[in-house]
Amino acid sequence: MSDRRGISGKAMGILGHPQGALPFLYQCTMTASNTPQTLGPVQAEFPFRVILAWGVMTGAGAAADTVVINKIAGGVTSAITNTADVSAFSDTDQFDFSQINDANYRVPKGGRLSVTTASGALCEVYALCVRVS
Repeated sequence: MSDRRGISGKAMGILGHPQGALPFLYQCTMTASNTPQTLGPVQAEFPFRVILAWGVMTGAGAAADTVVINKIAGGVTSAITNTADVSAFSDTDQFDFSQINDANYRVPKGGRLSVTTASGALCEVYALCVRVS
C-alpha cells in the first residue's frame, strides 16, 4: 500500500475497476532550449492513460511557438495531443490541448511521455493520467 515514500501504483487502482482509480498528475517546465523534456518518469513502472492535458505560459509566445505531448515506447515516438499553437499567448495564459489521440494515449510499462516545443516556447505542461491494466 503506502509508506513514507508515498502510495504505490497498485494501491492507486486501475481504470475500469469497480472501486475506481486515482488520477495522478505529471508536470514539466519547458525552457527556451527546444530540447524535448520528459514528462513524468523516464520509464513508467505501470501502464497508464493520459486523460487530460494543458499548459501555462511562463513567458510570452513568439512566432511559430508550438507545444505537443508525445509517447515514446519501443523506440517509436507517437503524438498523444494535437500541436498547440501558443505563438499569440502571453505570460500566465493557460492553454489546452484540444485533442487527445485515442490511438496513442495509453503509455505501456517502460514507456514515457515527452514534451516537445518549437521555437522554445516557455511554459509548464501538465498531464492528468490514470493507471490502466
